[in-house]
Amino acid sequence: MKVLIVLMTTIIFIFIPVTGKEQYTVKALDLSLLKIQNLDADYSEETNELVLDIHGVVLLSISTNTHYIYKLPEEFKFILEHPEIRNAAEITIEKGISPIRTINGDQLTINKDRGTIEGATTIQLGLISTLSAKLKINLSQLGVDSLPTSDNGLLKFYGIATTKGVVDLDIIVTEGGSDELKTSLVAPVVHDVTDQDTVITGTGKANTTVEVITLDGTYNGRVDQDGNLSVDVPLQKAGTEITVILTDEEGNKSKPTSTIVIGTILELFVPDEIQFKETKIGFEEIIIPRIESDWAIDVRDTRGEGSSWKLKAKATTPLTATNGHSLSPETIIFYNNNMATYLKDEVIIQEGTTGKEELTTITWDKDEGILLKLNPMEAQPGVEYTTTVQWTLEDTP
Repeated sequence: MKVLIVLMTTIIFIFIPVTGKEQYTVKALDLSLLKIQNLDADYSEETNELVLDIHGVVLLSISTNTHYIYKLPEEFKFILEHPEIRNAAEITIEKGISPIRTINGDQLTINKDRGTIEGATTIQLGLISTLSAKLKINLSQLGVDSLPTSDNGLLKFYGIATTKGVVDLDIIVTEGGSDELKTSLVAPVVHDVTDQDTVITGTGKANTTVEVITLDGTYNGRVDQDGNLSVDVPLQKAGTEITVILTDEEGNKSKPTSTIVIGTILELFVPDEIQFKETKIGFEEIIIPRIESDWAIDVRDTRGEGSSWKLKAKATTPLTATNGHSLSPETIIFYNNNMATYLKDEVIIQEGTTGKEELTTITWDKDEGILLKLNPMEAQPGVEYTTTVQWTLEDTP
């Protein structure tokens, strides 16, 4: 008798999709070109050029594709986004001391999200030989005049040379070469300063010292733990340049922030009195001049050249004697350019535009300006008459 035994085995299979990135990602340095990955970072202020040099002793003796990947700090993102970055950057491959290949233009792979620049080429490698791959970025070609600033005054770079292109960022950081460059701290933000302020305020890196430089001296303070700065200074003249610099505990300085003091003052200086000459009363209407023919008004405007203003005047009451007797409201006149207007109503005395000097002096000839036009039939002899003139100085567009 035959016995048939049938065994049932369940096969469980779970399909895990593999993305393109995972398929081609280097998970270890099995494909490293160099025995030890080294990176040297250098920046020349004279040429305004950044150089990142991946270098080391060659690990393989083959002819193969080679990839050079440079990881730049977050502060370089705007540089990687620049439309001319491929024209400003190139990678020079050197074997020993001899340049053998240059990678530039469209041959460069720029990944602004990863913060990387990559170049690839095929070269013949030999054991024990040394290899150098220098990424050069001419910042001037991008309209950048110096290294970007950072919060801590340091910029950290990473680099790796492999035989495969797509490498996880953590592999680049943990197993690639790295180097740092010193740079300026992020410049402080300085709030607007007017010619009436005695405190400079703004924001910056917490717990740094503050140096405020003005024409009349240097004043010091500190950014508090919340990032706010406040430094007492004397009043500054409109148009004065004020510079603010931060320094951290390691001695790293920020880029300077400069601001121009804003003029906000528009003020009027008028003598306390206008006195008129004692005059003999006859039978005809007369014009009575001022005692001081050089009587003047000063307008001070710190808002800068080209600012406009308007000066108005009005007699608040008719000229009145101590005994209560009043003259006609039309006795006080403003006479200018052969035209008389009565100060019983508000009168435009002068419209002006500030020039290079803050102070504008308003004067008139002795027979112009504010005068008295007296009807002799109204006045009482030997009596002193007074009133008050209200002056209004307006800022005009």
